[in-house]
Amino acid sequence: MEGANLFIAESVRPKLQDRGILLFKDASTNKGGVTSSSMEVLVALAVGEQEFNKHFRVQADGSVPKLYKAYVEEIIKRVEENARLEFENV
Repeated sequence: MEGANLFIAESVRPKLQDRGILLFKDASTNKGGVTSSSMEVLVALAVGEQEFNKHFRVQADGSVPKLYKAYVEEIIKRVEENARLEFENV
């Protein structure tokens, strides 16, 4: 993925791809970050600190709360769907 302020010259892109390096334009990959951070803000606004710690933090014993697992899966689904829709009409 290209960085937000670091771009790969078009002349270099084919050389990297010939070596098996997958490149994604920042505009596309950034959308996943925006989706994820938007959902994080929603959770922060919707639950209090105790609920957040119980349902959205990995516990001291290493266990992952069920709600957090479902939340991560939902983010992944949304990012994948948004990516599919972005290229559907290309």
